[in-house]
Amino acid sequence: MENSTQPFTEHLVELRKRIIYSLVAFGLFSALSWQFVPAIIRLASAPVERLVFLHPAEAFGTFLKVCLWSGFFLSLPVILYNIWRYIESGLMAKEKKYIKIFAPFSFLLFLIGMSFGFFLAIPAAMKFLIGFGQGWVEPMLSVSAYISFIGSLLFIFGASFELPLIILFLTKLGLVNTQSLKHYRKQAILIIFIAAAILTPTPDALTQLLLAVPLIILYELGVLLSRWAN
Repeated sequence: MENSTQPFTEHLVELRKRIIYSLVAFGLFSALSWQFVPAIIRLASAPVERLVFLHPAEAFGTFLKVCLWSGFFLSLPVILYNIWRYIESGLMAKEKKYIKIFAPFSFLLFLIGMSFGFFLAIPAAMKFLIGFGQGWVEPMLSVSAYISFIGSLLFIFGASFELPLIILFLTKLGLVNTQSLKHYRKQAILIIFIAAAILTPTPDALTQLLLAVPLIILYELGVLLSRWAN
């Protein structure tokens, strides 16, 4: 009985250690981000003319929200490293060597996804959404709602760009192969469009397309990587 429960106990200890490391990094980077929050808000609000706050506590709450978002994004390399190290603990020896490749590339893809969202998707979405009401309603954007909108989109785009790496990882584990990825391509594209509609926090088709189209391209890249891995 002791031998059968020992691996499970070890996994729990490893999980707790990785969570603690990630939380410490998140807390430290959030604290370091405090003094840069005004500059971050000015940078994030570039696609719009101005922001307002509608509640006495909204400005402080938004300040704290930006501080936490910044801490998360800055600590992301540490978080991803600990996620991969925890996954590594459950792999066989020959599979562990892939972690040294996947860990840095996962952060790079997340960064590319965030950059795509910030420099292309968000300005295009804001131009469409704000321009839609011109002539019959005056835009007055709440700073809290806008920052939540920006933060969620950045996270969604960053996480979505991990798709080819996930496909490659599953291929290396033998869970998928090139033939199955090609066979279910139409179903995958349909799922991508459904996921884009669910994940994007706006009902407009433009933002959904700006997420779905790159994901389709990344899926095809994942197919190529799967073929290379095989």
